[in-house]
Amino acid sequence: MACFTLDAGSQDYANIIRQVPAPCVLAMVKGRGMSAVTSDFSEGKLLQAIVAASRPSGCGPSGCGPSSAGCN
Repeated sequence: MACFTLDAGSQDYANIIRQVPAPCVLAMVKGRGMSAVTSDFSEGKLLQAIVAASRPSGCGPSGCGPSSAGCN
């Protein structure tokens, strides 16, 4: 597990903020997906986001993260 902070001037930051309001935390699992927490940054919400991102799923209404994440 790692924590990264995007610089507000970066292109990645601009791409994400167009899809998910700031401030937010993105939980990402390599080879699976991602889930965003945009309010109530509690331990429970963050754990739910990690579990959601780790589950294999289609990119349906529940979402799989920003559209630039490669959801097909």
